[in-house]
Amino acid sequence: MNYGIALFMISQLLVFIGPILIVFLLMPLVKRNLRRELFQYSERQTLFQFLLSLAVLFLPYSFGRCDFLHMFPFFVISLPISLMLIHFYHSRFKKVCSILRPIMLLFLSFFILDLAGVFFINVMNFQKGVPINLNRTQGIISIKGKESEGLVELIHELETDIRPSPIFVGSPQHDKVFINAVMVYFLSGRRSGTLYHHFDPGVTNTRIIQQKIINDLETNQVDTVVLWDQEFTNEPNQSRESSDVTLLDDYIDQNFIHTKKIGEFTLKRR
Repeated sequence: MNYGIALFMISQLLVFIGPILIVFLLMPLVKRNLRRELFQYSERQTLFQFLLSLAVLFLPYSFGRCDFLHMFPFFVISLPISLMLIHFYHSRFKKVCSILRPIMLLFLSFFILDLAGVFFINVMNFQKGVPINLNRTQGIISIKGKESEGLVELIHELETDIRPSPIFVGSPQHDKVFINAVMVYFLSGRRSGTLYHHFDPGVTNTRIIQQKIINDLETNQVDTVVLWDQEFTNEPNQSRESSDVTLLDDYIDQNFIHTKKIGEFTLKRR
């Protein structure tokens, strides 16, 4: 089992090779004649541009947090792009490409190793997972066990409401946010009382957005608030710093009463 964990840890680091290899392979294209040759056939041009567009679109997602889960999609896209470029260079610079071949084989090995790591960690999660007994979670398991019990009880509590009005799912404090339990909206079948239902650092913890959330909660007559007391993740960026904006916290404290504590969730009503 320790070998499997080591495999997964190594695979988490290998995903960074994808962008490095693409940058390396794109460098010869600074020459205009090479760019013209690469795009001289319409089919090749369309496919290559499509793959490059995907890579560019995934860049903000990949480098937003620079961890395995965010980098892996870019790593997957970098494989066909690299293969196309090496195939193109091989017909023009055979001597140089004799050096690129082992590099590409190594890259393919890394790709297979990454897939093995992903497969292993998913198998581990499945083995320790427990089913979530809700109407909307058939075939879904929780890998955290005890947390699912609190979640199930919370959803049952929300389902007993006579008038299923929109709800708001937040955190104990909103001057510093990481994520929120957006799944509660789907699992309970309740709509969000605000447009800003998904928490994002630098957005949710700003004064402008918190005021908009408050306005939405008033407009949509939200009478139920769920606060998820999750363990905060201090990432090495500005998200771990407080914005000192407590508009939303003050509004919830002044307008909602603590009703019940269910596991990691706190239920508040007007």
